[in-house]
Amino acid sequence: MSSTNDAIGDFLSQARDNAPDDLQHYFLSFEDYWERKLWHELTDLLVKFYQEPQGAGIRIPLYENFVKSFGDKINQLKLVQIGLSAAGQWKDDNERLTFLSTLASRVDKPASQDAYVFALTAVASVRLRLGQKDQSRKDLDKCEAILDTFDSVETMVHASFYRVGADYYQQSNSFADYYRTTLLYLACVELEELQERERQRLAYDLSIAALVSDSIYN
Repeated sequence: MSSTNDAIGDFLSQARDNAPDDLQHYFLSFEDYWERKLWHELTDLLVKFYQEPQGAGIRIPLYENFVKSFGDKINQLKLVQIGLSAAGQWKDDNERLTFLSTLASRVDKPASQDAYVFALTAVASVRLRLGQKDQSRKDLDKCEAILDTFDSVETMVHASFYRVGADYYQQSNSFADYYRTTLLYLACVELEELQERERQRLAYDLSIAALVSDSIYN
């Protein structure tokens, strides 16, 4: 094995030893699939692992020390899905922005523009939180232009675009645009998958937007 492969094997072994007992089986399977180059099976298992609440603390190291090494070999949309789960663990938005910008650049290829949009909307979301509204708008406009070229795209990509677009319009006090875009977002998600607090917030914000907008119900 090369030194890189040795390093990956050592990382997985150490991560397994440090993981909670009920998560250790993942790392055995990660190494098995990785050694046999079963990229599809490995990707699906990684997506499942990144949904495990107990695995939150290992998400960034696992991405940096393992996933990145074969990222070009797997489904790029799922690579971004995994990357977004890892990005959620950064405590600092500037670090998160750097991480997501690198991820977006990595998947900015002709064959993976859906993944690029998925990553770039996440970049736009962080820019909004950092007060970089103009750059966030540019990112969203770029995403919209790409989406307009697709005949179809995964629902989660549209959902992410509409969610961040709605956040932008809300910050801009563009109430009619916020209302319209939030409805488009809700059409892309299963309501029962949203946390109750999020459903309540959206219901309240939609009601306020409808009341204060000059073009809704007037």
